[in-house]
Amino acid sequence: MRLKLSAVKECVRGRRVVLVDDSIVRGTTARRIVALLREAGATEVHLRISAPPFLHPCYYGTDIDSEEHLIACRCSVAQIARELGADSLGYLPTARIGELAGGMGLCAACFDGRYPTPVPSNTAKSRFERKLSEDEGGKGHEPEIHQDARSGQRLPLRARQPPIGQRSATACAPPGFRYVCRTGTSAWGPTA
Repeated sequence: MRLKLSAVKECVRGRRVVLVDDSIVRGTTARRIVALLREAGATEVHLRISAPPFLHPCYYGTDIDSEEHLIACRCSVAQIARELGADSLGYLPTARIGELAGGMGLCAACFDGRYPTPVPSNTAKSRFERKLSEDEGGKGHEPEIHQDARSGQRLPLRARQPPIGQRSATACAPPGFRYVCRTGTSAWGPTA
């Protein structure tokens, strides 16, 4: 953490700092950053988060598999601020997400609990993992192959990535494909 982030003491010492971050999931990174700023001499640290609190697991590719790991599920905003060592904490209101997305369809299930598809029965993070020793003969398995709907070319499953900047996996799926989440990676796979 200290190798990745550092505070310039001359800029922070004796000052009130407003730290803007994209999200707080578990709280571990924010806690370390607040402590780093305090050690550099900040008199106050105020956190502003550009997303609502994560209150629900995400089953669509984000590494949030259960509510037990989400700090906002067990603490109020004031409690989170205290736990992180911040003087204040503010989140983007959930109601503003649709407004900021310009009316485009946007999944906000991790914030409001309204999932666009049924919640999977097996939500364990490891559901797509297996040990190499579990493969036949102890050999690693070959990458899954699919046939590209447009070119007819046979490609590894990982070779088709969603177009950059699209608003949801289902909205940008190529014809004949669906979005598939694999341990820490995401890929396009054939629907059949």
